[in-house]
Amino acid sequence: MLIIPVMYIRGGSGLIPAGDPLKTAQKWFNAGAELIHIVDLDAPAIGASPNTEFFKKLGDKLKVAYEIEANVRSIDTVEKYINAGACRITLGTIAYRKPAFLSELCERFPKKVAVHIDVRRSKVAIRGWSVATNKTAVDYVKQFRDAGVNFFYYSDSEEEGGALKPADFGRIRDFLRKTKVEIIHTTDVSSIGDIEQLIMLESYGLRGTLLTKSLNEGRIDLEAAITFTKNLSRSGADESTYME
Repeated sequence: MLIIPVMYIRGGSGLIPAGDPLKTAQKWFNAGAELIHIVDLDAPAIGASPNTEFFKKLGDKLKVAYEIEANVRSIDTVEKYINAGACRITLGTIAYRKPAFLSELCERFPKKVAVHIDVRRSKVAIRGWSVATNKTAVDYVKQFRDAGVNFFYYSDSEEEGGALKPADFGRIRDFLRKTKVEIIHTTDVSSIGDIEQLIMLESYGLRGTLLTKSLNEGRIDLEAAITFTKNLSRSGADESTYME
């Protein structure tokens, strides 16, 4: 399982964490990060993001893999991100609102388009958690897979921004069992114990977890978390048993 630090960028500068984004990425790379999740707050209506030069430097200078989450509205913008070196583009609300656009993106960029599925109180929420839908997460997985999506970013919690609770891990496991998809978990962890619980879900399809507030506030040490995850994964913690 990958431990994936998250960076918010605007105007070529790091917004969260603040400061030089290339130095931040270098620090994370030195700590062992194999993938960086970047939220581009400058995604244009069409064409290349003003942060494109930074994206290119990530690949050219650091040789680090990165994925981009952005409010994309055109195929041209996605193409510019991919050409800059992004390994994957993650979509939110637009994937729900414009299914034809999503299908076209998946056709043009196979295996490079992912979708967020955020569940709150058993309902899928879109538009920044403000709108709850009547479809289940499993319903949306089928819809998105039919469109060509094969990778998902998933969260399931009772409250927006809330800490993970024991029951949350069970719901994530149930979702993975029902859908048999690969996901990156997006609810921020608060402890190494949370990471340990997530590692147990590797065999079901969990491929990573994002670190945001816990990393920026110093509650999780990135290098220690990566080392812990690698060691526990190698010990066979993700192996399924006849009791599953």
